[in-house]
This record gives sequence, C-alpha cells and structure tokens, in this order.
Amino acid sequence: MNKKLQIGLLLSVFLILGAWTPSVRAQNNVTVNAADSLQLAQKHLSFGNNYLKNKQYEDAETQLLKAWAHLPTQEQTLKKRTQCARLLGRLYHETEKYDGAIQWYQQAVVLGPLDKHNKNAYRALGTLYMYQEKSTEAIGIFEKLLRYDLEPATEIEYLYHIVVLSSEEKDFDRALQYANRWAELTPDDARVRELLGKLHLRTGDEETAIAQMEKVMDMNPDDFKTLNDLATRYQSRGEFEKAFDAYERLHKSDAQNFLYLEKLRTLSKQLQTSNTYQLDILQKMHQRQPKNLSIIETLAEQTEDVKWIQKGFQIDSQNGHLQYLMGEIYHKKWKISKAVIDSSNAIEWYQKVTPESQWGSNAEYMINVINPPKTKEEQIADDFFNKAKKNREEIHQERKK
Repeated sequence: MNKKLQIGLLLSVFLILGAWTPSVRAQNNVTVNAADSLQLAQKHLSFGNNYLKNKQYEDAETQLLKAWAHLPTQEQTLKKRTQCARLLGRLYHETEKYDGAIQWYQQAVVLGPLDKHNKNAYRALGTLYMYQEKSTEAIGIFEKLLRYDLEPATEIEYLYHIVVLSSEEKDFDRALQYANRWAELTPDDARVRELLGKLHLRTGDEETAIAQMEKVMDMNPDDFKTLNDLATRYQSRGEFEKAFDAYERLHKSDAQNFLYLEKLRTLSKQLQTSNTYQLDILQKMHQRQPKNLSIIETLAEQTEDVKWIQKGFQIDSQNGHLQYLMGEIYHKKWKISKAVIDSSNAIEWYQKVTPESQWGSNAEYMINVINPPKTKEEQIADDFFNKAKKNREEIHQERKK
C-alpha cells in the first residue's frame, strides 16, 4: 500500500472515531500535512455548524471541538479558527453553559478583533457580562462594538448600555461622554435628555442639568417626575417664582398630594401672595389632614376665628397656643370696647397658659399689659393705706368691747 493511500485511510478512520489532533501521528509514524489537516477541520466545522443550526448540541459540540483540534495555527486559517471559536461560544451560550460561552467568545474576538462576523460574538459577550454583573468588562465590549458600522437603533442600544453601566460604576464622566453621543443621534429623545440632566447633576453642572430638564419638559409637558425635580431645584436655588409655578402645575396634576400643598404654602409666604390664596391652601391642607393640629393652629392664628380654636381644643384641650389665641381675641375686643368683661376674659385665657408652655412668657407679658404691675411708689402708698385701714378696724373693734 502506498503512502498516499495509507494517509487517506487514516484520515477516514480518524474522522469517524474523532481521535485526531494536529500533533497526533499515525501509527506508522506518517505525519498528516497541514493541507490535509485543514481539509479535515473544514469538514468537522461544516458538520458542526449544521448540527448547531438544527439544535443538535451534543453532535455539534463533538464536531466543532474536532474542527478546533485539527485547525493549523497559521495565518491563513485565522478566519476558520475565529469562526470555530465563535460557533463554540454560541453553542455553550444556547445550552446555558455561560462560562464556556465566555471563554470561546473571548477566543473569537481575540483572533478576529475587527472581523465583521464577530459582532454577534461581541454582543453576546456584553450580554453575558451584564448577566454576571461584570460591568467593567461589559462596558469594554460595548465600546468595541461601537467601532463597527451600525444601524442608528443598534448604536443607541449599545450607547444606552454603556451609559447605564458606567453610571452604576459611578463613572459619571464616561456616562456623560456617551450620553452626549447618544443625544447627537436622537436630539428629540426625551429619555436621553433626562439622563443628561441627571448626569450633569452628578458631575456638578447644575446649570446645564436644569437646561436639559427644561428641554425634557418642552418635549413632554406631562413628565411630572422631571417637573418635580425642577421644582425642587428652583426652590433650593432661590428661584421662588419658577418653583411656585412648577408646584402649581404639580398640584393641578395631583390635587391630593399633601407635599405639593406644603410647598405652595411655604412659597406663597415667601412670595407674599394674597392672604386669600394662603388661606385657601391651608384649608385644602386641613381637608386632607383634618387631625393635623399644626394646620388648625395656623388657620386659627390667621383667621382669628373661634371655630378653628374650638376644632383644635377637640384634639388637644390644653394646647397653650390655642389658649393664648383665645386670650388675644378677647384682648383685641377689650382694646375697642374697654369693657371689664373682655379684659377679664383675656386675662383668664392668658392665665390658662402654663409657664412651661412655649407661649407662657407671651401670656404673662399680655397679662401685665392689661393689668400692669404697680410701681414702687404705688405699692408703698397701697401698703400705707392698707395699714391705716387695718388700724381703724382694730380701733373700731376695741370700742365695741
């Protein structure tokens, strides 16, 4: 039997049994040359690819591993080795053997970093890294994908992943860089404008952040989450009119939200809006929280209406503030009427305020306003007359005896 025939038979046997590797010699010490090895590998690669397409994973794995073993490590086989590694990565990916998938996908992209067919390998690697919460590795893969000629929608998808993953890694400068690139592709996308606003805040550029948030509102006037963020920023920056307008819109969108009413109450005082408006806000707050004593006290103070004081006493009958307010109401009546009954009622209510109360010192002061303490001279005179009166009474008693 000639050598050529021997080699052909050996190749057939090894193809069936799968015992071939590039370094294996035939039993008769005849080495298979590179061309024959490549030819054999291509057959295994073709069989493996077909098995993989048909989801015959066990057969696909056998054939692809044989192909990999037979492929000579030469420049002219680079594309075939890249293809084989990529197919093995896909096989392990589809069978949920993720560590193996990552290993072979990595091999594929190392062999062909710019191979146009490796886009899917890169994409799969990025997905697997995200699944394994390896954000840094995933970012690197998506950045490599951006080197390809991509459809705008696909490029935006990869940019989105980089922005989100970079933000999770606290790398806000990188996230901002790619978010800006995303915005160039879709300048009218409110989602990217919202991201830009948040990223500018993270990097300390509040002015630009607010500008981006305002663009979001121009694109989507009903984005109340962004409007709420803007309102908070306006108020913290002292832009009270803008904050007031924003919270007015928020209140109209959600009339039951107590926080919006609180903000409007604070801002209305800062902007010195009409007393009617402020009372309207307080009454709305009372409707939503009828047991909120602080609101009732404020309504009592601003309206000077006894009905609010009485509501407050139903919740806290010993409330020092409300007792003081009752004293104030009678004191103002007394200033006009000069009637003893009004001054007596005022003093009576002031006296109910305990000294330990926050309003105790105020109440004591008002008692002294209505009934001022006597001067030293007046007290000496009173003592003299009281003593004289006592003496007269004693003399009178003695005479009766």
